[in-house]
Amino acid sequence: MRGSERYDAKQRKPKRGEVVSAGRNIPLDLALAFHSDAGVRLNDDIIGTLGIYCTRDDGGKFEEEISRLRSRDLTDIVMSQIVADIRAKYEPNWTRRGMWDRAYYEARIPRCPTMLLELLSHQNFADMRYGLDPSFRFDVSRAIYKGILRYLASQYATDYVVQPLAVRGFSARLTPSGARLCWEPTPDPLEPTAKADYYILYTRVDGGGFDCGRRVDATSVDVKQEADKIYSYRITAVNEGGESFPSEILSACRLSASRGEVMVVNGFDRVSAPMSVQGDSIAGFYNRYDSGAAYIRDISFTGEQVNFQRSLSKEENDAYALGQSYSDYETEIVAGNTFDYPSLHGEAIAAAGYSFSSASRLAVENGSVELSDYAVVDLILGKQRTTAIGRGAFEPRFQTFGEAMKSALRNYAANGGNLFVSGSYALSDLWHSPLATDDDRTFANEILHASFGGDMATQRGAVRMQVSKFSATTHDLEFTTELNSDIYCVESPEVVRPADKSTLTILRYRSNNRSAATAYLGDYGVVLLGFPFETITSADSRNLLMQKVLCYFDNER
Repeated sequence: MRGSERYDAKQRKPKRGEVVSAGRNIPLDLALAFHSDAGVRLNDDIIGTLGIYCTRDDGGKFEEEISRLRSRDLTDIVMSQIVADIRAKYEPNWTRRGMWDRAYYEARIPRCPTMLLELLSHQNFADMRYGLDPSFRFDVSRAIYKGILRYLASQYATDYVVQPLAVRGFSARLTPSGARLCWEPTPDPLEPTAKADYYILYTRVDGGGFDCGRRVDATSVDVKQEADKIYSYRITAVNEGGESFPSEILSACRLSASRGEVMVVNGFDRVSAPMSVQGDSIAGFYNRYDSGAAYIRDISFTGEQVNFQRSLSKEENDAYALGQSYSDYETEIVAGNTFDYPSLHGEAIAAAGYSFSSASRLAVENGSVELSDYAVVDLILGKQRTTAIGRGAFEPRFQTFGEAMKSALRNYAANGGNLFVSGSYALSDLWHSPLATDDDRTFANEILHASFGGDMATQRGAVRMQVSKFSATTHDLEFTTELNSDIYCVESPEVVRPADKSTLTILRYRSNNRSAATAYLGDYGVVLLGFPFETITSADSRNLLMQKVLCYFDNER
C-alpha cells in the first residue's frame, strides 16, 4: 500500500478466536507466497502455473477502504508475466491454470494485496525438468520481479525501468601499461526498458577480495596493472532499475620476466539441471553421467535419485515414490560453475613463467579477440555440453564447439598456434550431441587430432603421466569425481584416443589404463585432456601439468 495507507491492527475489530497483533506502522505494498506442490501426472504433461488471491474476507476491503480486488490485479499481472516469459523462452505450451479467488491462509491473512503463487509442481517430472534448471529459475524470478514492478507502477501511476541483464563478450587483454577490458551489453528481447546507462568495474588483486567498484560510462576501459600480480575483473550493468548480475570473471597478468603470453578462453559458460531420462515406465535425473552445473553453488540438492518408476508417481510414502533420493546431501553445499576459472588457470600459467590474458567464448566467436595474436591458447571447456532444456522446444545451448568456434580454431591452427583444451564432454559432444554433425568428428580428428573412445572412463579421478616426448618422467595426478563445496565434480571423464600415429597418449587413467589425454605437434600443437584442468585437486599438480604443456609447445617446435 501507499505510505498513507498504513495498517494498524487496532483499527479493525478481530473475529472471534482470531489473534491480531498490533501493527508497526510500516507501509506494505504487497505480499507474495510461493508454493510448488501441485500434484503429479503419469505422462509428460506440465501442470504449470496457478495464481490464488482472496477478495471475500472483511467485506472485500483492506483498511482505509482499499479494495481487496487489488490482490486480483497483482495476481493477474505477475502470473501473466511469468507465463508469457516461460512461453517465449522455454516452453510454448506452458500451462496457465487460471486464477482462484479462495480463502487460502496465505492469500487471506495479510492485510495488504497478496498473491499465492503455485509456480509449478515439484512432484511432477515434466515441471521439474524446467524447475531444476538455473537459467529457468533466473528468468522466472526475473518475471516475478517484472510483474511486481508493473503492478506497483500501475498503483502509483508512474513509469518503471527494469534492471539490465549481465554483460557479454567480455575480454581482458594485456597492454604495455596494464590491460584493456572490453564487453558489450546484453539486450533483453522481452523488456525494452532493460538498457544499461553505465557500468561498474570490480577489481581483485591476487587472492584478495573484489573492491567496491568504479563507474565506467563506455563498454571498454584501460586499467593499470603492476607486474607479477594477477588482476581479476567483473562487470555489472546499471540503469535506474538497478544493477545487473555480474559478468564472468576474467583475469590477466604480466610477468616482469615473461617467456611469452597465453590467451585463456573461458568456454565453460553452462548452467543446467542434471541430465534427465524418461520412457514409458521410467523418469528422473541421471546424476551419474551429468549432475548439471549450478549457478555458483547449489543448496537445494538432497541426493542422487534412487526411484525412477513412473508407476509410483502418486505414492504417498516419500521413501518409495518417484524421485526418492539418498537424502545424503540435505545439509551440504554443492559447488557449481563459479565463472572464475581463468584466474585458476592463470596461476598455473604464471607459475610456469608466462603472462596471460583472458576472454569469454563469445569474444572469440564474434571476432573481437583474434587468437592468432597469441602463441598459446588455453581453452577451458569444463562441463560444457550441448544441453536442451525441458522438452527441448527451443534450440539446445552450451555447445562445446559451435560453428564460429570451430572456424576460429581452424584458422588458429592454420597460422601455427598451440592449443590446450580440457573438459569432460569435449569429444562426446562432437560425437553424440543433438547438434553433432560429420564435420564435428572431422574437426576432432583433423584439428584436435583425437577421437572419442568412450565416456564415464573412470569413477576414480586418478591419472598417471606417461614417459614420452611430453614428459621425461612419470607423475600421478588426481581430479575431483565427487560432489563437494569447493569445485564442481567430474562425473564422466572421457577416453581420449590419438587420431593418428603422430599423436601421443600422455596421460592414462590409473584404474584401467585408458587414454586420458593426447598431445600432437606438427605445423601447430594440440594437447587435449579428457577431464577439466581446474578440477585437479592439487595446485602443485596443476602447476606441473601446465608447465609440461607450455614447455612441450615451446621446446619441441
